[in-house]
Amino acid sequence: MKIYAVDDEALALDMLTEAVRKAYPSAEVQQFTDPTACLERVKKEPCDVLFSDVQMPEMSGIDFARQCQMIHPRINIIFVTAYDDYALQAFDMYASGYVQKPVTAKKIRGEMQHLRFPLQEQEEKCCRIRCYGVFEVFDRQNRPIHFHRSKSKEILAYLTHCRGAFCTNRQIAAILFEDAPYDIKQTRYIQKLVSTLMSDMEANGMGNVLIRNHNTLAIDTNLVDCDYFDQPDRQQVLMNGGEYMSQYSWAEY
Repeated sequence: MKIYAVDDEALALDMLTEAVRKAYPSAEVQQFTDPTACLERVKKEPCDVLFSDVQMPEMSGIDFARQCQMIHPRINIIFVTAYDDYALQAFDMYASGYVQKPVTAKKIRGEMQHLRFPLQEQEEKCCRIRCYGVFEVFDRQNRPIHFHRSKSKEILAYLTHCRGAFCTNRQIAAILFEDAPYDIKQTRYIQKLVSTLMSDMEANGMGNVLIRNHNTLAIDTNLVDCDYFDQPDRQQVLMNGGEYMSQYSWAEY
């Protein structure tokens, strides 16, 4: 996926680029402080998504985007600005999105999920998860991921076991703490564990693997390379002398 980022302020451009790369580590991101230079690049090499500041001295982001659309009609344009005054103009020209500063990876992913011209290519796997033997998570360089809390890692193990199904906080608590009462104290503890898990995944460029919806959580199986997904018959593996998430007692059942 090729992404161009345009902003006349170097610091703002670096922050935008950092957020885009954090949201999509595998994407090819190119920076431009000059919209004219970006126009020339679009003529030679179109991108999939263009993030553009709205207020620029030489050329407004709206005019710049219109010229890009004339060159490449199916370009996805997402405007970035500190103000919401230009939202109507952005929608009038059928932009793919509108992000208000400060830009974050979460905001970037939110807009990218609703592109006007959806990308055809599949997103690259964000990580590799090993379930048979000892549960472990590896990054793109095949390095094991460090989790700040062992229980947060166990939550990810259970979400992997559920293969993309949403799990409530109560269900997760029942797995992690069995017969312990699900009271206010435990509710807050589960929320803290989930928050830590999401922070750990985000820090390793895997934030989009987790799908959070109110008090439910799941993993996007399309973004994970997992031995359990390739060979879901755990019983057959166990019969052949193998193990499944051997460090977790609930996995025995």
